[in-house]
Amino acid sequence: MTLLRHRLQLAKFDELAAGFGGLAAELNAGQLSKRLLRILAVLEEISARYPDTFVAGGFAESYAELAAARQQSKALVDKVLLHPFVGAWAAHALRRLVSTGAGDTALDDDLGHFGAIAAAANLAVSRSFDLTLRIRADGSLMLPTYGLSRPGPATKWDARWCRARYRSGAASLELELDGQCSDVPVRSPAGTACWSPVRKLTSLGAGIRIDVELDDVDPFRDSHRLGAANRLPANEIAAWQASLDEAWAVLTSQQETLAVSLSAGITTLVPLAGPDRGSEFGQNAGISVTIGDAAGAVALTRPPDGTALAATLVHEFQHSKLSALLDLVPLHRAGPAATYYAPWRADPRPLHGLLHGAYAHLALVEFWQHLRRAGTGASSRLANFEFARWRRALRLVLRTLDGSGLLTVYGDRFVSRMRRQLAGMRPVAAPADIDTLARDALIDHWLTWRMRNLHPNPAWLAAATQAWLTGRRCPPTPSTPPGPEVAGCGSPPITSARRLELTYRRLKDPQLFAAEYAGPSAASSVTITADASLIGGNHSTAARLYQQAVFRDPDRADWWVGLALAHRRLGTTTGRAFTGHPERLAGLARQVRSVTGSIPDVTALAAWFMTAQE
Repeated sequence: MTLLRHRLQLAKFDELAAGFGGLAAELNAGQLSKRLLRILAVLEEISARYPDTFVAGGFAESYAELAAARQQSKALVDKVLLHPFVGAWAAHALRRLVSTGAGDTALDDDLGHFGAIAAAANLAVSRSFDLTLRIRADGSLMLPTYGLSRPGPATKWDARWCRARYRSGAASLELELDGQCSDVPVRSPAGTACWSPVRKLTSLGAGIRIDVELDDVDPFRDSHRLGAANRLPANEIAAWQASLDEAWAVLTSQQETLAVSLSAGITTLVPLAGPDRGSEFGQNAGISVTIGDAAGAVALTRPPDGTALAATLVHEFQHSKLSALLDLVPLHRAGPAATYYAPWRADPRPLHGLLHGAYAHLALVEFWQHLRRAGTGASSRLANFEFARWRRALRLVLRTLDGSGLLTVYGDRFVSRMRRQLAGMRPVAAPADIDTLARDALIDHWLTWRMRNLHPNPAWLAAATQAWLTGRRCPPTPSTPPGPEVAGCGSPPITSARRLELTYRRLKDPQLFAAEYAGPSAASSVTITADASLIGGNHSTAARLYQQAVFRDPDRADWWVGLALAHRRLGTTTGRAFTGHPERLAGLARQVRSVTGSIPDVTALAAWFMTAQE
């Protein structure tokens, strides 16, 4: 199997930079070469490090059978090689080879998966074969794109090499171990106690079809380490299908060109297990992630509706495209140091991550732009909010990328095309109340990020505390903010989950929001009431309630942020202290408490703090 030199036309590069295009021929060709190089590297490492395993596992014959199948049908075999979890396996196997000692059974399990890849490639072209395959320690054998087999009792089939035979055109392949045989119904979509096929989802809209695997069996599907769900029951499969149908209807009705690209680029969905931890880019959209080694796969919790799933697919598709592009064209010279603020993350981000996030959000802004034009009622309000929120955030991040000094020539061109595309979106502004909510959500995130990641200078804290206690003027604050490190407020959420959820509830039904959170039946919890007052526009009440909350527990970062947002909306002079230096003001209040045993009046403290800024 020969490797190629890759070239990308500048026009295609510019199209990708503007957010368009897909995992087209050039990017897929690069991914294929990457897979083949890694496979060859894995085989060379096994041969050099573990020659006995190389022979016992039949790696040479598996490679020969894979190559022969590819000669029969390059297109069909390349589809197997480009499967996301073949890429995940190759990357994982290389890492294991350089970090694990000989004789490790689990290492043999992972390396032995190569035989299953060769078998899947031959099954794809219906070619007869006789190969050595590996039964994993849990008694399972995964055939990529087909399914998971558990051929017999674990005591007989676990962690062993076996033979697999297949005759062209047959519905099953035969596994043999110590004279015992088991048939695997590889062509059957029906599950049994011993066979779990990969489920398929299909949706059609505006004549555009999308086919994706819903993979809950492949042992390499959890490369993101977020906790992939195990085998889903039938009712969950139906729910995923319904969600995809809704999402596809949204996409094909608004962005047909994008839908065509996405239908070819997203091939696999991986359901995630565990609680929904919230999202920074969509309405309760949950968790979603892509991995560069597994381009084409999206791991995600099932979003609550079709619009949220559509936004998730758009977002993650961009990550897949950019990962594939970066394998061909270096766009920056930055190292891994995390030094930049990203409006969609809780942690400081390296330039690589900031570029990825910006590119994903460029497509999201375009998505919400289309939806806000077509939607009505709650749908329109949500789209206007998300559009205003992320368009403003993206402008900030593009300025950061431009000013980093770490972009290559092509990186400069790429970011320039992104900025030009964003500038071309000159729509009618979002309604004033919705635009204000979007701005507040961004400021909420920025202030919470500061509280989480910026630690006040200890020398300044000591001097300011002494000045406050002795009635002297507040000393000047350091001219530059300190480097990112964990602040004294613990680990607050990315942004207030309550405030963001309340914002979405207000957008969904303003009248119901007012009745539930501002009327006589509103929740009595001071924090819920403070958040509801802020989101509902009662800023004086919000400021009073947040101040009470801070007095009770000054270690809660989200209460400090709520207090800052309330004072900002009230336009008070002290609001500049709360919003400009929240981590310093909170640190000062806690320092005063450590000396005196009580919390000072934080509004008075903020006013005193501002004397140093005058």
